[in-house]
Amino acid sequence: MLLKRLDEKISVLLLVILSVITFLQVLFRFVFNLPLDWSEEFSRFTYIIMVYLSASLAAKDNSMIKIEVLELLIGEKARMVRDRFVDLICAAFSFYIAYQTIFMIQNAYFVDQISPALEIPMSVMYALELIMFVLLGVRYIQRFINALGRKCLEEDK
Repeated sequence: MLLKRLDEKISVLLLVILSVITFLQVLFRFVFNLPLDWSEEFSRFTYIIMVYLSASLAAKDNSMIKIEVLELLIGEKARMVRDRFVDLICAAFSFYIAYQTIFMIQNAYFVDQISPALEIPMSVMYALELIMFVLLGVRYIQRFINALGRKCLEEDK
């Protein structure tokens, strides 16, 4: 039960951290005239991770952006086939991007690329991107399998 909504809790935590760090940066820069060197980069990385995680949540909850005009024009059976096809295409695309990210990780590792302010190895940041795209692909596969399971249950009734 705790792991069921862990991704949502992490997204909310990242949003809170992003808000606090941004507020502190504004406070230190304009009130104390002491800008925080690391806060902009930290905020950027936090935001990127939050966006990827939120995309995974949106895929899980079927709340990704879609064109609803097509929903009105096609029938229910065609809609189910189209939705399953879209799930498979999105999963394949996510896994392809994850695969391509491996080359970015290798390149950043071999050239010893680090972030300027936080001095985090960029290979670690790219590895997080890899993880997020794999998670996104898994979410689409979950949707595909769950929809097939619901279809089988409906046919049994």
